[in-house]
Amino acid sequence: MTAQAERIRAALDRHGAERFVAKLLERAPRVTWDELAEPLRRWPHVVYRRHEVWALLHGTLGLGFAELGRVFGVDHTTVMNGVAKRVARLA
Repeated sequence: MTAQAERIRAALDRHGAERFVAKLLERAPRVTWDELAEPLRRWPHVVYRRHEVWALLHGTLGLGFAELGRVFGVDHTTVMNGVAKRVARLA
């Protein structure tokens, strides 16, 4: 596991969300923690899962866009856009 993936897992663990994300990744065997942690991965299956994780962490656990951005190493507007895309896909 990469250092970035370890850092994200530790940050999510502080919020009690690491197990939550691990269960999501079990449902998506093609996506690993390393892929989820790498913001430059633009493969559709990884992007879809990353948006799902952000939306669920925001909606279920109440983590803010800025906090998720810090955890995942992206700008908060990237997280906002990803969550909006996830919600639009479900509508």
